[in-house]
Amino acid sequence: LDPLLRIPNLNRLRELLAGATLEQTENTLAVLDIDNFSAINDTLGHDFGNAVLQAVARRLGEQLVHSRIARVGSDVFGVL
Repeated sequence: LDPLLRIPNLNRLRELLAGATLEQTENTLAVLDIDNFSAINDTLGHDFGNAVLQAVARRLGEQLVHSRIARVGSDVFGVL
């Protein structure tokens, strides 16, 4: 579990991808990267950057209710 966003992390996503339940259905994996995120941290600070990440995770969860969302990098999300 990602401690900041309270969503699954890369290790959990790997477990889901290896899981038997995936073999029985068709799935798509999308990788979403926030462009120029380092500029947000550099200019507005890490607290603001964390708030952006939290907002993105929340909105992904609200819009993709039947998907699994994970944080797979500092500013990268996986959606299954």
